[in-house]
Amino acid sequence: MRKLDRKNGIRFSNQTFSDANFDYVVYNDCVFHNCKFISITWNNCQFKNTYFLGGSVLDNCIFEDCKFIGQHTNLGGPTRYFQCKFINVNFKNNQFWDTIFENCIFTGTAENIVFYGPEAPEGWETKLINVDMTGLSLELVDFRCEIDLSTTKLKPAHNNGYNPSLS
Repeated sequence: MRKLDRKNGIRFSNQTFSDANFDYVVYNDCVFHNCKFISITWNNCQFKNTYFLGGSVLDNCIFEDCKFIGQHTNLGGPTRYFQCKFINVNFKNNQFWDTIFENCIFTGTAENIVFYGPEAPEGWETKLINVDMTGLSLELVDFRCEIDLSTTKLKPAHNNGYNPSLS
């Protein structure tokens, strides 16, 4: 496992990665700028202060048992995810600015995350197209600025025993 830290963080630009597995890698202060990821699997990896941005595209990728932590971990700007699976992942204090998730599946937990719609300032919008989040536990997650959730499946909200027919 190679640890990437602030002193020697790594920047990847205009690279294509395909048909590879990354296991137990710690990405700290790492930037992927205008990179393409095709059929990549990340297993038990940690992303901290890491950015996927500048037109990066991820197609048919899997993140399994991964952690995305820190307010400076940004999965967008702009970035496109197509047919990606986020399995048993942990998102905490992350940003999804200028990101499109299309035909993606999420399971695990998301904590302290804001998803912005088209009424947000330019460059902040997250688009969720045919996304399944039914396996994702949401804690302090906010969907703002008229975000379109019409094709997004969310876990049913817990009503704490409230039954509207008894009111």
